Amino acid sequence: MQRSTWILLVVAIALGGGVLLYENQRGQEAGEATRTDAIAPFEESAVQQLRIERSGETIAFEKDEAGDWRMTEPQQQPAEPAAIAYLLNILTNEPAQPISAAAADLEPFGLAEPAATLALTLTDESTYSLAVGDTDFSGNSRYVRPLTAEAPADTETVGAETVEVYLVSGGLSNGIERPLEEWLVADDAAEALDQPASTPDTQIEGE
Repeated sequence: MQRSTWILLVVAIALGGGVLLYENQRGQEAGEATRTDAIAPFEESAVQQLRIERSGETIAFEKDEAGDWRMTEPQQQPAEPAAIAYLLNILTNEPAQPISAAAADLEPFGLAEPAATLALTLTDESTYSLAVGDTDFSGNSRYVRPLTAEAPADTETVGAETVEVYLVSGGLSNGIERPLEEWLVADDAAEALDQPASTPDTQIEGE
C-alpha cells in the first residue's frame, strides 16, 4: 500500500473517531439538559404522614414507630404498604417537567380547582403540599403545583406573576385515585396485624 494511502486511512480513522466522540458528548449534554428532578425535594423515607383530599373525600395515613402505615381517616385500619409506596415513589423519584404558568391562568392545567390535594408531613414536622390538576394531552401525566403558605390553592392571584407547575409522569393518577378498599390491607392480614402477639402455652408438667 502506498504511503499516501496510509496517510489518508489514518486521517479518515482520526476524523471518524473525532465525530464519534463529538456525538457522544452531545448526547451526554442533551441528556443532562433534559434530565429533571422529582417534584418532592426529599426522600420517601422522610414521609411520616400522608393526607389526600379528592372529590369531597379525605383519606389520611400515618407511619407508626415500627415503620408500618395505618389509615387514620376515614377508618382506623392497617394500610396497604405497597399502595402508599407506589404513590410516594412517584413523588420522590419520577421526573417532573417544570412549566411556566401565569398565576391567574391555571384553569388550562386543571389547577384552578384541583382534582386532588396532597399533604405530606415529614420527620422534621414540616409539611409539603401539592395540588393535582388535569392530565396532559397524552393522558399519561398530570399537572401538579406545589403549594406554599404564600400561594394556597384557593388564592386568586392577579397580574402576570408566574407560578411553578410541573408535569409528573409515572402513573400519578393511579396513585391517588385508587378505591378506598385498595388502600387497606386485606381482611385476613389486617386481623393478624391487629392481634396481640400470642405467647406459647405453658408447658404441662411431666411432659
